[in-house]
Amino acid sequence: MLSIVLQRPDEARARPRDYIKNTTQYNSIFGSDLFPLTIYLKTTEICRRVDDFLDAKEDGVNSSAKYLFLPLHVRLLRNDANGHANPGKIQQIDVSALSDEILERCYRRVSKKYEKLAERDAKNGEKDYDSVAKGQVY
Repeated sequence: MLSIVLQRPDEARARPRDYIKNTTQYNSIFGSDLFPLTIYLKTTEICRRVDDFLDAKEDGVNSSAKYLFLPLHVRLLRNDANGHANPGKIQQIDVSALSDEILERCYRRVSKKYEKLAERDAKNGEKDYDSVAKGQVY
């Protein structure tokens, strides 16, 4: 929900517990009547589909780098001009239509951006992918 609906994959990676501990943040996701119950199921289905795709990749995306691909979930949803997918659009996504080809295209785009950010923020030649995944710039 945090990554897809609120479009905060950085928060989902870096500070997910804040949304359990802080009442205001908790209510931004789980507040009564905020979202239809079916959106929780849909976001879970999308995340699982993307996770399955990443797990099957031969390049061995490691677990910390894998969190970068939370933005991939968002990228999948950006169909309109302002880049925002409202809950109604998210609920209409046919998860079974998210083919490996579609996911691979998204993966390449996000991975390219991720690499540039890791290169930009490298310290002593070392890329800190985890820090990039926790950052707000994609």
